[in-house]
Amino acid sequence: MSKKSRRSRADTKTMDVSRSALDRYRVALVAVVLAIVVGVIGYMLWSSATATAYTCESLLQGPPGQSTFTLDDFGDELPGFPTSDDGRDHDEGSANYTSCPPTSGEHRAAGALQRDYYSPGAIQEPNDWVHNLEHGYAVIAYSGDPGTEVLAEIREVMDAVEPTEVAIACQLPNTVIALRFDEMSDPFAVLAWNRALLMAEFDAELATAAAQQFQDLPQAPERAC
Repeated sequence: MSKKSRRSRADTKTMDVSRSALDRYRVALVAVVLAIVVGVIGYMLWSSATATAYTCESLLQGPPGQSTFTLDDFGDELPGFPTSDDGRDHDEGSANYTSCPPTSGEHRAAGALQRDYYSPGAIQEPNDWVHNLEHGYAVIAYSGDPGTEVLAEIREVMDAVEPTEVAIACQLPNTVIALRFDEMSDPFAVLAWNRALLMAEFDAELATAAAQQFQDLPQAPERAC
């Protein structure tokens, strides 16, 4: 074999090796790019799934000592205390509330909840139930899982409230919802539009009276189903 032929074969082998190395580099580069793309997409999906639908600037505080009041302490007055009006804008994004639990503020346009008792595992966002408050509903809120006995009491209170004219027209037992909400200064609350009752312990008698009177309050902008 001539020197020229050997050199040609050597050059060809070198080119093959170079091509093979380049191909491996390209495959590795594509794999890295794909991994980055998949990672970015995964992060975006995770961020979207775990994004907070609302923020609270502070926790709602009542007058000193009022969270331990009984029904007799309120006498002929409406239970609870008035809260600030944060408007009623419709917003499909993340809502920002001046204080939590909110008694007004941003909410989803079509997000009002059905009248129901929602268990601790069925957490509902305020972006939805603030819409119910706007319609004159009363919301009984509890923090965490208060236990079987207390949850049974909450259900009994919810079912014991008499219907208003609006509830009757809507063919509902009443316009009261019970649900879990953790961002509270006290473990229990009864809420209406621009009004709240906070309770350090669940008082069934007081909660029933508050929920009864909180339905269809005059300040509720849209008293309806």
